[in-house]
Amino acid sequence: MKRSGVCTKRVITLTGATGRSVVLLAGGERSCRTCLDPQVSFPGRCLQPQQLQGAAWLFVSGYAAYQDGLLLQAMRMAEQLGVRVALDLASWEVMASHWGAMQEALLSGCIDLCFCNQEEARQLCELQQLQPADPETALCYLLQHCSTAVVTLGPHGCLAGSTDSSITSSSRRSSRAGSSTVSDAEAAAAAAAQGCGAGGGEAALAGAVIHRQPGVAGVEVVDVTGAGDMFAAGFLHGMLRGWSLQRCAEAACLSGAAAVQVLGADVGRAQLHWMHKRLLGPHAAAALAEAAGQVAQEQLAAYGLVEKIGRGVVYFGSARVQPGSSIWQQTQQLARQVAQLLCSPTWTGGGPGLMQAASQGAAAAGGAVGGIRLQREAGTTVLSGTYLPDDAQVVCRHLSTRKSGLVQAGCAAGPADRTAFIFLPGGLGTMDELFELLTLMQLKKLPQLKATAAAAPAAAAAAGGRDCLAATQDAHSNGSGVAAAAAAAAAAVPRGAAPVVLVDYDGFYQGFIQFVQGCEQHGMLRSEELKGVAVAASNAAVLQLLAEHYSLELPAELQQQAGAAPAAALLSSS
Repeated sequence: MKRSGVCTKRVITLTGATGRSVVLLAGGERSCRTCLDPQVSFPGRCLQPQQLQGAAWLFVSGYAAYQDGLLLQAMRMAEQLGVRVALDLASWEVMASHWGAMQEALLSGCIDLCFCNQEEARQLCELQQLQPADPETALCYLLQHCSTAVVTLGPHGCLAGSTDSSITSSSRRSSRAGSSTVSDAEAAAAAAAQGCGAGGGEAALAGAVIHRQPGVAGVEVVDVTGAGDMFAAGFLHGMLRGWSLQRCAEAACLSGAAAVQVLGADVGRAQLHWMHKRLLGPHAAAALAEAAGQVAQEQLAAYGLVEKIGRGVVYFGSARVQPGSSIWQQTQQLARQVAQLLCSPTWTGGGPGLMQAASQGAAAAGGAVGGIRLQREAGTTVLSGTYLPDDAQVVCRHLSTRKSGLVQAGCAAGPADRTAFIFLPGGLGTMDELFELLTLMQLKKLPQLKATAAAAPAAAAAAGGRDCLAATQDAHSNGSGVAAAAAAAAAAVPRGAAPVVLVDYDGFYQGFIQFVQGCEQHGMLRSEELKGVAVAASNAAVLQLLAEHYSLELPAELQQQAGAAPAAALLSSS
């Protein structure tokens, strides 16, 4: 369920046996014999408002009527929170034994959408003494009490009606082959002709659109278990996306038809592909079934995690560096100090090596951490164990998802965000991430806040307009201190942009620097395209650069660690 994007935090686990059911199948027909003598059932006290917060719909099964008061309690709570309610009448036997509770729910005015099948429609007519006892009459009755109602007709499709203008306006404008959408007057006339008048059908249909969706042809029925739930899921899928009434009905019928093709209620990959192909077209179906659908789902999960934890400092680095090594220890110390300085969340790829060192260093400072992980990192054979909380990580199959998610995490969304991209020593994966980020900078594709009117740091002005690299070289030669050179490097970062820092432990990035300088010399790159990329040989230089960029004062304990190795711009301006 979690892999499918379902939030499982609200699942309630109780000890003991629930009700049991035997499902009898014969020739595609099904009958359920149920023993409702559970040791445990859903207690009303477990239903709390926070469980519905953020939901657009509450789906309620008619089986909830077996527990006194639960049906109406859930609906009233949803109404108070502005959550729409969909009720599935569930079973003609449930209706026969608990009609009082179900009728009370229908009359409450809390229900926005109601589902029933042909048997339940017939039972409804008999209980309300409506004639004729058919789907049309039942639909008329339901539309008196909820804005949208659907009666499923098995292999013959469904009958849907609604007074909700948000889904009926488009239904009036469009018509698909094999289906019929009628006007208010036609619907009222048809209802009266079919005897709906006895149940007040004309009044219910005065502002309604009625649509009859044909069944899906060419489907071999194996088992109808789960077909009703899949039908409702398809209809609600359309409602959530603002589809027309007939489009919702079409999605519902295709969803139900996918369920009947397999034994049991577990719809497989082949059935989902079949459904998407008919609903969205063959190319869209293939995309949804394969990589594009997975990437889209992973992208939403990654971006959602970023919004939850917040934008911050993103670290890239090797997954192969072992704990206890010099680079590991320096990385852990750097992440701890940066977290103390910026008070921003820390982001990594969530893998082993320097990603783990940075995450644990920031966590030791009390900072929030997040990770966008791969199923397998370089140098490993399986998904490594995690040091991150379950709700602070997303696991991806696709590298593109991870990269775009980490870029999102490092781009400020507002003036309060203090973000940066810090590249530690790493191999091919780190270089891939570095080159992609530099390309985004070159193409001006990295989001950045509008520049403010704040003056540049005084130390940058003291550089006399010279480029950052020259100022840095002066600082090295005359010992004028880290602060002036760091200010010059910070001045190279456009206001509103996130600094990009290459941490040049033991000269690791010297080869890369020579490559980029060669590109510039051959006219394949201009220095202004990478304005804002700095090289720092020590943690102290990184801290000084970030402090200057965000106009922060370094704490005393961090100032004492400053040495004579300031940050410098990656390329000098001409």
